[in-house]
Amino acid sequence: MKVQIYRKKIFTINSLNPIVCVIDKLEETTDIIQAIESNKGFLIKDNDSRQELKIRGFGEGKKHGLLLRDYEALYLIYSSKLNVIKENKNLTFNDVLQTALIRDEHAWTKFLIYKDIRTRC
Repeated sequence: MKVQIYRKKIFTINSLNPIVCVIDKLEETTDIIQAIESNKGFLIKDNDSRQELKIRGFGEGKKHGLLLRDYEALYLIYSSKLNVIKENKNLTFNDVLQTALIRDEHAWTKFLIYKDIRTRC
């Protein structure tokens, strides 16, 4: 697993609460993370991938892996960091979006808001 190195900029609103924003990546990982579809989201089983995503603030730790919410999976697919596999077939962004919309009619809006927040700073 490659380690990602970031350059950070610290903004201070007051001395007790500095805000750290990632302003650019100095080294980019080339590994595409594999996920499988589950009833509640998308599951990452690979330990290295789970750890990398958890450090970066993605997903929720579960007994059998890291569970990504639909909007997190959509963001990672959009960013070319994630492949979702279902029945030995790679799902496209649109396939995952259709699944997400079945679970939650606001999935598209949540993805757009999440993408905006993750790309700011």
